[in-house]
Amino acid sequence: TLVFYPIVVTFGYSLKKWQLTMPDDIHFVGLKNYIEILKSESFTYSLTNTIVLLILIVLITTVAGILISLLLHVDSKISGVLLAAAIIPWALPPYVNGLLWKFIFYPGYGFLNKLCISMHLTGEPIEWLVTRWTLLLCVSIVVAWRCVPFTALVCLSGRSAVPKELYEAALIDGG
Repeated sequence: TLVFYPIVVTFGYSLKKWQLTMPDDIHFVGLKNYIEILKSESFTYSLTNTIVLLILIVLITTVAGILISLLLHVDSKISGVLLAAAIIPWALPPYVNGLLWKFIFYPGYGFLNKLCISMHLTGEPIEWLVTRWTLLLCVSIVVAWRCVPFTALVCLSGRSAVPKELYEAALIDGG
């Protein structure tokens, strides 16, 4: 009841026309509110942004997580240090991550602009957060930065659960 009651009541509210300035004037409009929202340009714009963010974040997180888990699965003397370094983005408080990414994407001479200029990819600083698509890419990178360590740990634990005998058998069979 604590979950379903608010959902049902909120859905009931969404089927009515309310104005805060006239609290006594409430009309039942049915699905008209939903139809208006689905027809609006801002809904299409927001839905497109959400889908692009979803695709980019899932792709970046999955690919980077698998690659990092492959790197961490190698036995070496510094495996523990590499694992600790891989967890840092996940362990840092969101405020610290925000400051870090603000420094990287700073529109004047942030780290990324200095890197691009020193590599002669561009002659002048790029304003990363001004256009829609570069902003979506930057947001995707920032969110993926927080999610990649968890994905890498999950993939690493799956790889570590596979018995060594299976790897040896695959090498003998030519795999």
